[in-house]
Amino acid sequence: MQVGAIGLIKAIDRFDPDHGVGFTTFALPTILGEVRRHFRDTTWAVHVPRRLQELRIGLAKAQEQLSQQLDRAPTATELGEGLTCA
Repeated sequence: MQVGAIGLIKAIDRFDPDHGVGFTTFALPTILGEVRRHFRDTTWAVHVPRRLQELRIGLAKAQEQLSQQLDRAPTATELGEGLTCA
């Protein structure tokens, strides 16, 4: 709720009625952006660089694909090769 309220305040501060866009149309993406940013920045107990977070997602996808192709759990070497090919 607090993060959404901050997004609303930022939307109020930045809103310009001369642009011809309704306040709701302007405010909704601003509020949602604040909420997304909050969860992106605070959901990890330790700050992990974005590149490593994305690498973890790629690793999970590669593991799932290789498990289906090989009909077994892939080895670390196979996972590494699968990541370099992706």
